[in-house]
Amino acid sequence: MLTCASLLSTKPFRLLNDDYFQMAYPYTLLPFRFGRIADQILLVNEAGEYLFLPADIFRQFIKYSLPKEHRSFLDLKSKHLVTDTELNLVIEMLATKYRTKKAFLLDFVCLHMIVPTIRCNCNCRYCQVASKGIAPPSGLTDMSSKTAANIIRNILQCPSKNIKIEFQGGEPTLNFPIIKYIIDECSKKHEKNIEYVVCSNLTEVSNDMLRYFKANNIILSSSLDGTKEMHDKNRLRLDGKSSYDMFVSNIERVRTYLGKDGVSALLTVTNENINYLREVVDEYRRIGFYSIFIRPINPYGRARCNNELPSYSPEQFIEAYLDALTYCIQLNMDGEKIIEEFALILLQRILTPFPTYYVDLQSPAGAGIQCAIYNHDGNVYVSDEGRMLAEMGDKTFLMGNVNEQDYAAIFHNEFVRSLVKNSLLECSPLCSDCPFLPYCGSDPVRDYVENRALFMASPSSASCRQKKPIFEYLMKLIQKNDDAVMDVFWSWLTKRPYNQVHLQSYSNDNG
Repeated sequence: MLTCASLLSTKPFRLLNDDYFQMAYPYTLLPFRFGRIADQILLVNEAGEYLFLPADIFRQFIKYSLPKEHRSFLDLKSKHLVTDTELNLVIEMLATKYRTKKAFLLDFVCLHMIVPTIRCNCNCRYCQVASKGIAPPSGLTDMSSKTAANIIRNILQCPSKNIKIEFQGGEPTLNFPIIKYIIDECSKKHEKNIEYVVCSNLTEVSNDMLRYFKANNIILSSSLDGTKEMHDKNRLRLDGKSSYDMFVSNIERVRTYLGKDGVSALLTVTNENINYLREVVDEYRRIGFYSIFIRPINPYGRARCNNELPSYSPEQFIEAYLDALTYCIQLNMDGEKIIEEFALILLQRILTPFPTYYVDLQSPAGAGIQCAIYNHDGNVYVSDEGRMLAEMGDKTFLMGNVNEQDYAAIFHNEFVRSLVKNSLLECSPLCSDCPFLPYCGSDPVRDYVENRALFMASPSSASCRQKKPIFEYLMKLIQKNDDAVMDVFWSWLTKRPYNQVHLQSYSNDNG
């Protein structure tokens, strides 16, 4: 069980009895959080730099009795966990690193998700938005050109130079003319660097669409829930045909036009596949994917209401996830390339000084300030989860409507400011002491669904119970510092073949 505390003062930290208060302190402790990992103490500073110390060395450190010439003291000093020099200069350097870690705040709303239609030719058992069927398009299901034009206006007013536009649904390709209209209009604006993603089940993607996607550097994102039996049980087609067979037959056609990296897939963990994630990993590899994103089911839409989907606990998910992650790591060491994308995001946050733009791991929350979603009717929500909640009848996270309000009224209102202020984990009494805080983030919509109240991030929440054990597991592997495992991690981070990274590591150790 992790125990952790935050040492927030930049003055010498007086921990013990009065005898120590009379000491001349030889060094100054800088702000850090700590917790036990296996038999060592993990220390993490405000910028996410970390160090492991044996318990006896840690006790010397906080008692101000660790010799300055000790190797551990030099390591602590290099990680800005302690200083014996000019405090202001060290604080300035630490602040620079902190600003780098929080640089995502400079890119205000860089992810814009658009829902061209809520019609779909599938009836997935866990559909988060309870999408409609494939009846003829109407104003109740499909986005109009007027709404699309107003969405474009909002997107182009955002200050970020580099933005991503992601088309979701329903099945967005059922309203392909609106997708094409938005891309064509946005592409005329050369002051923005725009990346486009279309989320599709691939069943309605024609060759003409693929040629257009290829010409405009658009990538596709899809879903694969495992083997044919697993996939077909979760992702039901309205015509009764196998959605798995359609996916497999179309994936090669898509790759012919867009290349191997032009299409990716996400996995939703359900009761059908949670006990067979190694088999799911093998299925991804068999179909030709080099990565897999293992994500738990979200408690929205049919996933919340469908009695055929009994829930699994966060602990059950963690057990299955860690087993699958261990399997992925071993496969890489055996020469088989496969990346687990969620672990990669966490490793980027732990092992590099740079921010990630995964909105579910930001403090303050990325919802509303890093991402927004435009529904087919012009309603704007802070996140896809906020839209999902609205489909269930609760519009708590509605920011406005592009047909009724301008950019400032939608994005610069009191609700968004309140969301930012109240989603800072650093200000949460239940999160502020956690050593993983610099790597973690808040999910206000999920917290609201669980607690029926805003801004109640808690270690007892399902979100925390699903993330914290993964942080602990990765930190244990990092602490062990096994060359083969760390070479897998760095091959993922640097996008290089494992054998190349491993050979270089071997050469450095023996050079």
